[in-house]
Amino acid sequence: MKKSKWSYIFVVIQFVSIVYFLVFYHFFVIDITLVFKVLGILLVIWSLLTMNKSVISAFPDPSEKTRIIQEGPYRFIRHPMYLSLFLLFIPMLNQIRDIYGLTIMALFVTNQLFKLFYEERLLKAKFIEYSQYMNNTWRLIPYIF
Repeated sequence: MKKSKWSYIFVVIQFVSIVYFLVFYHFFVIDITLVFKVLGILLVIWSLLTMNKSVISAFPDPSEKTRIIQEGPYRFIRHPMYLSLFLLFIPMLNQIRDIYGLTIMALFVTNQLFKLFYEERLLKAKFIEYSQYMNNTWRLIPYIF
């Protein structure tokens, strides 16, 4: 499947935002936010171990090898990788003291949500059974969203 311009835009914004936070803010501050960051790292590891290594991609477009994963964290939430990024970077809000950081954070969160909805639309179009999977799982946070 050919990647659309939206896929490239979503991925560029995601990585530029992440690099910005890693360069301009202290990622490994020892405080309460470290708990969320550790949870985010553990969720990334669990998600990666669960999915087929050949389909790991930052792009939202499903490939020919893509399948619906319903094991590991995917039993509960459809997008554990997105949740892990939120757990890693949203806690940095307690360090942001300028309009640039707030703007990049708002852009990052908005981008990730639009990317998530875009990916779901592509998956629904590719897999008939994805709608049923959506009915049986939470998008990001069980019992909330």
